[in-house]
Amino acid sequence: VARTGGADDAAGQRRSYLSGLLQRNPAVFLERHGALLEDAHLRVFDHLQGDYEVDFHLARLKESRSPTPAQTAAARRVIRMRRLAHLDVLESQGHFTEHGMRLREPVLFHQHVGAAPWTREGGIETSGADETERAHAVSLALLAREDDRDADAAVAEYDARRKGKRPIRGFGADAPDPEADTASRAARVASFRRMLRERFLDGGDPDTSAYARVDVDASLDESFAAETARDAEDKYFEEE
Repeated sequence: VARTGGADDAAGQRRSYLSGLLQRNPAVFLERHGALLEDAHLRVFDHLQGDYEVDFHLARLKESRSPTPAQTAAARRVIRMRRLAHLDVLESQGHFTEHGMRLREPVLFHQHVGAAPWTREGGIETSGADETERAHAVSLALLAREDDRDADAAVAEYDARRKGKRPIRGFGADAPDPEADTASRAARVASFRRMLRERFLDGGDPDTSAYARVDVDASLDESFAAETARDAEDKYFEEE
């Protein structure tokens, strides 16, 4: 009971303090506690418009809840720069290698680049490795081949739907042309890589969970802090 009475007394004191501050100095009330008010509560101060300090704090609060076009553009730029910085991490993880792109987007890869390059399967080089290393190398090779089969199956299913036929199990993309122009293929791979990078920057990557992490990761800001400072300096001198 004593604890309940103490809590009631504290709540009463807070109400008394807030009520007194609101009556004595509405501007200070807004400065200290305005962020806790809802939009409907801010309209209570409309009759005080014309008071410089009240107008200042009301404008600041409304601006923070309804950002200006310039503020919105700046926020979008920060998000894009963070995504751009994260691309370096993805690059280091092999996200945009030809093999990595084909495994993630087999159908798109097939559409934009063509069939996977033909390679003759051979033995796994394990000379000089101990038994554990050889077993690990074999396991990795088997997993890679399984990933390739999954990619081939996705491409085969796409081709079958396009042709109105059911996919034939065990068959993947069309047999590669040994006379294919290597330079032309390299150009298509580079173009596809640019497309996937731009898609990530624009927010279109299927892995939407990445954006929830990257877009709010302030630690990425350090990578473009110098550029941001230069932009701010240029803007300052332009306004002079």
